[in-house]
Amino acid sequence: CAQLKKLSRQDLMDLVDGAAVFSAGGGGDPEMGYEIVDRLVEDGRVVNLVDPDEVPDDALVVNFACVGATTSVGYDSGAAVKTVQTLEQYVRQKFYAAIPVELGGFNTLAAVDVAARRGIPVVDADGAGRAVPEVHLKVYTIDNIPLAPMVVADLHAQNVVIVKETQDSK
Repeated sequence: CAQLKKLSRQDLMDLVDGAAVFSAGGGGDPEMGYEIVDRLVEDGRVVNLVDPDEVPDDALVVNFACVGATTSVGYDSGAAVKTVQTLEQYVRQKFYAAIPVELGGFNTLAAVDVAARRGIPVVDADGAGRAVPEVHLKVYTIDNIPLAPMVVADLHAQNVVIVKETQDSK
């Protein structure tokens, strides 16, 4: 059984700051990350962190991010959760954990938010080690880990598209 570390409000605020610094300005506005932290605390959500070495080899982990122009992006926790649930329904399995796609003052916390709201841990890692401008620029492709299936949704998850396969996922 994996050892989980429960993150405090201060841990989460520090995570926003660290992710914003290491992303070199990408990955979204840290103010949005702080807002996510405030909502998680207000809602009484628990954020658990799991070490990558403690994630079972056969575990299904969702790589979560929001995309769009950072000057006009919004965030809807309910829609984010609905989007992840859509992917769980497609793969017919609940995710073991969530991992941020990239570092960023907003995007890292979006993955944390989804994990907390789904009752799963967030992996102490990310898919790129920095902020990246395109989804395929992740370290997973080095080991031929497929990027699909994936789900893409609009801000309020009114339109949800399941991408079953990408050129890189063959």
